[in-house]
Amino acid sequence: MPTILDFSHIYETKPHDNVNWLDLSNIEGTNLFCSNEASTKLRQVLASVKLEDIHFLDNGNYHYITLFFLERIKTPFNLVLFDHHTDMQDAKLEGLLSCGNWVQVALDTLPQLQQVILIGPPVYDLASKRVLYLNEANLAKIKKIPTYISIDKDVLSPKYSITNWNQGKMSLFLLEKLLADVFKQERIIGVDICGECSFNLPMPELAVDEERNYQTNKELLAFIEKLVKKKGSNKLLN
Repeated sequence: MPTILDFSHIYETKPHDNVNWLDLSNIEGTNLFCSNEASTKLRQVLASVKLEDIHFLDNGNYHYITLFFLERIKTPFNLVLFDHHTDMQDAKLEGLLSCGNWVQVALDTLPQLQQVILIGPPVYDLASKRVLYLNEANLAKIKKIPTYISIDKDVLSPKYSITNWNQGKMSLFLLEKLLADVFKQERIIGVDICGECSFNLPMPELAVDEERNYQTNKELLAFIEKLVKKKGSNKLLN
C-alpha cells in the first residue's frame, strides 16, 4: 500500500484511495532543513512504515526523508536516484540534515550503501568510485545487489510535473523506460517519489500545477505497481 507523507497539505486537494496517510505537518523544523529534534520524531513515526512500500514524500524540500528509509537497510545496497540535483552539497550548518546534502550524508554515514547511481543531474567530475552517472558505458559497473529507488520529479520537464525547484528536461516516457530497466536488472527493496509544487502558488496556477502533478503521480504509481506485479509479487521485495 502506498504511503503519503503529508508535510505541506499539498496532497489533500486530490482524492487518494487505498493509501497509508501520515500527517507530519505538526512536526516543526522540517522544511528544507531537518533539525535534530525533528529527525528523532520522524524516525519514530516512520518506523511503522514498511520499507518496501512506495512512499510519496511531498515536495523536494523533504527529500532528505529518503535517508531515514536507507538507514533501515542492514545489507549492502545501491541507491538509484532520479533527480535534477545531486543533493550532495556540504552542510551549510554543521551537522544539520537538509534536502541538499542528504545523499552526501548517506555516503558518509551508511557503510552498507555501496553505490549511488545518479540519473538526471548535469554531469560533472564527482571523483568518487561510489557515485556513478547512469549511461550505457557504466551499466556493467553497477553491483548486482538490492536497490532502493528515489525519484524527484524535478528530473522531469515541466510538461509532466511542476516542482518548487529548477527542473530538467526528461520525458515521463524516458523515466518509465529507465525504471523498467532498473527493475529488470535489480532486486528492488523500496521506492519513494517527491517533487510536488509549492502550496503557496496563487490560484488558478496552483490548481493547474496540482492537477499535472497528480496525473503524473497516478501514472508513476500504476507503472511501478505493474513492474512489481510483473516480478510475480505484491511486494517490492522479491
